[in-house]
Amino acid sequence: MIKRLVVAALLVAGLCSPAFAQLTGPIYCNQSAAYDAATNGATRLITAKTNKQVLICGFVLFGGGTANVGFVSGTGTNCGTGQANVTPQFALTAQSGVSDQAAAWRGLQVGSGLDICIKTSAGVAVQGVLYFNQD
Repeated sequence: MIKRLVVAALLVAGLCSPAFAQLTGPIYCNQSAAYDAATNGATRLITAKTNKQVLICGFVLFGGGTANVGFVSGTGTNCGTGQANVTPQFALTAQSGVSDQAAAWRGLQVGSGLDICIKTSAGVAVQGVLYFNQD
């Protein structure tokens, strides 16, 4: 009888999942990276830190001409290896922009070991700011 109770207790213990720590409050973005140039292609804005993810709170992009502009992640020179979109490539025209901002992180993140670059499809003036936390 005791053997059956021990087996039952072990089975129940094996079915229980461990408790995970709960977030105690919002994660605020305390850093920013700015871009103000007229390049074509990807330009690194944030260099990866070992074992640190990049949590993105928002961004502002403004175009001085017609270009597709967005943020990508990757490694190597200007995110050239394993490049993946972080945001869509927004179609900007002269004197237009797009903005998505919040003081706290809402779930957009880039894994550890990956740089973040701004990617433009034309060599026209583009200004941008990326708000993030990498602590």
